[in-house]
Amino acid sequence: MKGSSPKRNSVSLKKEHMAINGKSKTQKVFEPKVSVVLPFIDSRKEIILIERQYRQALRKYIYELPAGHVEEGETPRNAVIREMQEETGFAPEQIYLMYKAYHTPSSSSKLFYCFMSVGLVDSNGKFHKDPDEVIEIERITLKKALNMIESGKIMDNKTIAAILYYQNFLANK
Repeated sequence: MKGSSPKRNSVSLKKEHMAINGKSKTQKVFEPKVSVVLPFIDSRKEIILIERQYRQALRKYIYELPAGHVEEGETPRNAVIREMQEETGFAPEQIYLMYKAYHTPSSSSKLFYCFMSVGLVDSNGKFHKDPDEVIEIERITLKKALNMIESGKIMDNKTIAAILYYQNFLANK
């Protein structure tokens, strides 16, 4: 393969020429890792925090779980704690890795780390969104989140995957 590795925490596009059953040309997007969290308010795991965030690329608000890029020198776990503080004003009391998965492995190197947090603590004023973020925080039941997925009100892939993963593999354990 020709090409060089991208710098960490930057997005780059690279064309690669590969010899697999002949010759082919592909485009690959190199992106930093992302951490996402399903934040439960308390140990009963009935109510979550969800963001209603304006996304300029879509020109509308969508529902999403707190998430963000893993900064250089930061672990995915620390990234999710930082993002929770910045976007919601809360820090998780307990945090667990649920799974990790590639976003679009055919064309992107982006790897998602999906966490669940249980219990929230006020982060003492560390609530400071990025200048381009327009975020409203809502508390909803897990049941309502599932209904929002089914009705198409939640359309963010990482949010859908995290909620359904929890519901299907962890909720009854």
